Amino acid sequence: MIHSVVGEPLEEILGGVRPFRAPHHASTMAGLLGGGSPIRPGEVSLAHNGVLFLDEIAEFKPSVLQALRQPLESGVVSLTRAEGNVVFPARFTLIAASNPCPCGFHGDPQEACTCSEARIAAYRNRIGGPLIDRMDMRIDVERLDPGAVLSTGRGKSSADLAAGVLRGREYASWRTSLENDASEASEHENGKHRLARILRSCKMDVQTEAHLEACARRYRLSGRGITKTLAVARTIADMAESPKVTWDHLAEALLYRVGENL
Repeated sequence: MIHSVVGEPLEEILGGVRPFRAPHHASTMAGLLGGGSPIRPGEVSLAHNGVLFLDEIAEFKPSVLQALRQPLESGVVSLTRAEGNVVFPARFTLIAASNPCPCGFHGDPQEACTCSEARIAAYRNRIGGPLIDRMDMRIDVERLDPGAVLSTGRGKSSADLAAGVLRGREYASWRTSLENDASEASEHENGKHRLARILRSCKMDVQTEAHLEACARRYRLSGRGITKTLAVARTIADMAESPKVTWDHLAEALLYRVGENL
C-alpha cells in the first residue's frame, strides 16, 4: 500500500522481498520523512520492514538527520499539514556509512590527514550525538590492503553468513519459547519495560552485571545506550547458542559501541 501510493513497482514487495532504500545525501526533509501536496510517504516509510541505507551520512543536512530520531523511536512518522494529520508506518533498520573526515584519511596509518581538528569535529557533529546514541553498533573500517581487495570472495560466502544468522534466530526463538516471556517486544513498548525484558533474557551473573555498570559509568552510557548494548550482547550470545550473556559477549557488544576507546 505504501509503495502503491507513490507509484513504486510492487513486484518485488509482493514477492516477499523486503525494501532497501538508499536516498541521496541531498534528499530534502519531505523526501526522507514525507510531505508535499498531496502528502506522500518519504523514504523512511518506503523502507518500512526493510533497510534504510544512508551513504555518506555526514553529508546529509543536520536538520534532516535529526528528524530521523522520532521514527527510530516510535516506528511511525506523524505529519501535520493544512490538509490534516497523517501517520505513516516507518519501522526500518537504519544502516549508515561515513568517511572519518572530509579528506577521508583521518586515522589512516599510511596516508596523512589534511583536515584540522576543528574541521573534523564539525564534520562529525553534523550527525549529532542523539542520533548516534540511537545506533546499536558503530564499526570502524580501515582501508583494505590491495591484496585483501583482490582476494575478495575467497572467504565466507553470503550464503554461509545467512545460515549463521538463521541459526542465531532459531536459537533465540527456542530460548524465548522456553522462557515463556509474554512481554516480548511490542510496537508500544517503553524504554523501561524493554530494559527489564532484555535483562531477564540476558541472565547475567553478578560479576558480569558489575562489569557492565562500571563500563556504563566510565563511558557515560545513557539508558538507551545500556539497553542497546545489552540487546547486541544477547544477539551475540544467541549466535553462540549460549543461554546466558557472559562477559565475553558483553565486551564484544561494548566494543561495537565505544570502539577504540574501550
